[in-house]
Amino acid sequence: MIDLNILSPERQASIRGRIFYSLIERIFVILVLLALIGSLILLGMKIRLSDNLSTVRSRQLLATQYVNVNQKINDLNRSIARIETLQMEVVPASLLIEDLTSRIPEGIHISNMNFETATKSVKLSGHADTREQLLMLEGALLESPYLTDLDFPLSNLFQKTDLFFSFSALLDVDRLKAALEPTGPEEHL
Repeated sequence: MIDLNILSPERQASIRGRIFYSLIERIFVILVLLALIGSLILLGMKIRLSDNLSTVRSRQLLATQYVNVNQKINDLNRSIARIETLQMEVVPASLLIEDLTSRIPEGIHISNMNFETATKSVKLSGHADTREQLLMLEGALLESPYLTDLDFPLSNLFQKTDLFFSFSALLDVDRLKAALEPTGPEEHL
């Protein structure tokens, strides 16, 4: 078979150049389309990731707020527990002072009243005009429901008038606390 070429070699080179140019043009169009499709895919992924990031940040903010609120609740619970512990240790001195002051006879002047909750004791010291008034005070203190084991030194009785005295006694802490606790629902009203 004989190859017959009617076209001149310049024309053949021109056609080959056009075919090559058309092929390269199509390849570039395909590459641009692929880059455009890839860009759209990346844009969609970026939008989705940014939505996920905002969701994660909002959850992180809620988690941080939850931790803060939980910490505050734990702090309040510890404070309440400390307050309850302190309330269990508190000795209500107002009832004792009211009871003791109502029992002090005329002519007795209390100069010092010391409460020690650790040892559950009370110490009274003062001045009495006469020995009889001091003995009346001793009897009144022995009748107090909140005092036990009254220690009345004999040195308190050495003089007949113008006596300086000191007493020490143990507190009945349970009775003091029980006197302040409500006994029925009508006391809550």
